[in-house]
Amino acid sequence: MEEIPDSDKRFLVLLPMLANWIETNRKLSEREMDAFIRQYPGHFGTAVDLPVDDMIAMLSKYENHPFYGRGIKIAQSSEGKKWLREFYLQAREVAKSLK
Repeated sequence: MEEIPDSDKRFLVLLPMLANWIETNRKLSEREMDAFIRQYPGHFGTAVDLPVDDMIAMLSKYENHPFYGRGIKIAQSSEGKKWLREFYLQAREVAKSLK
């Protein structure tokens, strides 16, 4: 199996957790989002500026990966895209208040 570049790992490491949240339609409170952004600043530094469709397209090459594939497929679904758009919109708003 080929090594995953660090630029992709930044998104992939959170994908199993995000996929679970997509499946359960979990919504973070503002306080939870604040903590999440502070815990993963490298992820959010890039993710808030990247459209969800571009992020999913970038990661689609891993859809058959034994660990990340399931999360990619969940994120590619219409529910997944909708959830991710709302999640990153909320992240952008919370990130603005952190500055």
